Amino acid sequence: MEEKNLSNPSGEDTEEVAVAPTSKEVKASIAQEVKALMEWISDCCPSFTFFTFETQLVPKVLALGRLFVQLFLCMRQEQFQATHPQPEAGYKRIDPKPRLLGTFFGKVRYWRTYFYREGSGYYPLDVELGLTGDGFRIIE
Repeated sequence: MEEKNLSNPSGEDTEEVAVAPTSKEVKASIAQEVKALMEWISDCCPSFTFFTFETQLVPKVLALGRLFVQLFLCMRQEQFQATHPQPEAGYKRIDPKPRLLGTFFGKVRYWRTYFYREGSGYYPLDVELGLTGDGFRIIE
């Protein structure tokens, strides 16, 4: 998976990705982006004022936050698939579907399994995580 969130300061995940990344792929993206961030700091250190540095750092940190949220969600989906090999009685399992989740860090795309039966269905991972149908979390 090629993650381009660090170059997207708005936090909007606009790329359509057909296949869910694995947690291993997301971890590799995080490592790559942390390395790139450290190199950026080394490059800008001699010439930036603190204000310039901080202003340019904030969107980069938010992008890293989105990657960490994506890792959490990816790991939870992998855990769900491993612990729920069969859907509930009367339901059919449908392959994971993508969704954008609004977070403090910006929108994050993740994938989750859908359980369906005639006339209704639901995303059990969303229920486990306390996520609502509108792409945000339930405030506790």
